[in-house]
Amino acid sequence: MDTKERREKILELLQGREKPMSASSLAKTLNVSRQIIVGDVALLRATGNQIVSTARGYLLEDSKRENSGIYEVLCCKHEAKDTKKELYIMIDHGGEVMNTTIEHPVYGAITADLKLSYRYEVDEFLKKQKEYNARLISEITNGYHTHTIRCQSKDQVERIKEQLKKQGFLQEDE
Repeated sequence: MDTKERREKILELLQGREKPMSASSLAKTLNVSRQIIVGDVALLRATGNQIVSTARGYLLEDSKRENSGIYEVLCCKHEAKDTKKELYIMIDHGGEVMNTTIEHPVYGAITADLKLSYRYEVDEFLKKQKEYNARLISEITNGYHTHTIRCQSKDQVERIKEQLKKQGFLQEDE
């Protein structure tokens, strides 16, 4: 399989997937190294393919799916030890945690795609964070960050906000 065929196969493997596929899985499937996959994905992105990189792997962005639902940006603040509780609140009340963003004093907005919908995904994300001894990006801003969530109803958004507020995580305008 040549380079062009491999890149087409990567797009084919990602097409229509609901869950991310890791670079390691792609590498194993295509019988190449993980680093080759990372390079191929970078080139595919550079040519306009909407490939999203999450903590769990790659997804091909589905514009129809991405445009469905109600999106809300929530401003939050908490200690790193409360991350699991915060994410579970959003997931348990029907939200999908699309990303997290911080406002860095030098670089401006820094956003990390999360796309978390289930407790299992939250657990895997936090397990990986611990395994790599990686700090959360919100630690750079003393716990201040935003999350973009997607819900199917305004009621779900309101329940999430109410529960985050009860825990003291939601930062609302005064």
